[in-house]
Amino acid sequence: CVYGNFMRRTKANFLGMVAVMIDDVGDSDGYMGPGAKLLASKIALQPSWKVCTSPSCWQYWYLLDDMVTDREIAERFIDDLVKSGLTSDSKDPGMRGVSRVGRLPMGVNSKPKYGDIPPEVYGSEFTGLRYSIQHLAANLVVGEVLEDPLRPVKKRTFGTQYSSLDAVPKAYQ
Repeated sequence: CVYGNFMRRTKANFLGMVAVMIDDVGDSDGYMGPGAKLLASKIALQPSWKVCTSPSCWQYWYLLDDMVTDREIAERFIDDLVKSGLTSDSKDPGMRGVSRVGRLPMGVNSKPKYGDIPPEVYGSEFTGLRYSIQHLAANLVVGEVLEDPLRPVKKRTFGTQYSSLDAVPKAYQ
């Protein structure tokens, strides 16, 4: 959607997924800041980079080898990550959807709960590592192997399907 000179982030504007972001990860030493919901030890792969978004709370970013241009595959993969336990309640709305926004380093988190002087957001450990979406599915979550993210999309069907006109009841012909 376009509002004046601005484009609003919506699913309809999805062009491709170039990175996967895991939100609200605590410090790697196990300390959980006020916004953290996930132990870093639950994540098995080193991120491409990390962004500290509030005290002892991180976003882990994973660059993809290739952009995922199929929105259904991208949405399903994010849903699979959420269901795997990469959120405290397996339904965190901040992790869902392809139109999510992550924080960039060198900003501030101005949520009221952090007071008049909000904490600086900073980046850390840019490794530049890149992953295939299949490698993330197989290795990202400790003790979990997600379904193949490129599995065929199941199309929904409604009502009874008939293979020929002969099988259709007379009342519907």
